[in-house]
Amino acid sequence: MPEHGLPIADAAQMMGVSVDALRKRVQRRSVRAYKGTDGQWRVVLPESKTPETSPATETLSETSEDSETSAVIGTPDERFARVIEQAIAPYAARLEAVSRVAGELRARLEHAERERDELRARLAASEDNPPMQSAPVAPGGVQREIRPSWWRRLFGME
Repeated sequence: MPEHGLPIADAAQMMGVSVDALRKRVQRRSVRAYKGTDGQWRVVLPESKTPETSPATETLSETSEDSETSAVIGTPDERFARVIEQAIAPYAARLEAVSRVAGELRARLEHAERERDELRARLAASEDNPPMQSAPVAPGGVQREIRPSWWRRLFGME
């Protein structure tokens, strides 16, 4: 072939990727490559990836081209921290919203528990002082005896 290519290992080093990653790119045809007369694969580097440029220079030029990462300046640790912060920002916002809703629900639960306790106290007070029951009056004006229902008598509840 008239094009000059580099062996895969050298091209991978020049591009700043692993040999396996470069082989996958060749397989997917995202990088041009050919098999040389010696039986070895040769990678044709794009014009921007000539042997004169170093991987560090390429990384800086790629970073400056990307609008989101152009503001990322600093050590690799600082850049990594910024990338992580950007990645988790939506999750942090969602967590804050969920926490706010949980706080509201907690307040409603406390209110409902107070209300329940008040109702229990009122019920206990009303059971201690049952209202007086008057005996029903028969149509003829005769007062009937109040007897417990048959099932209460059967189970000995009264």
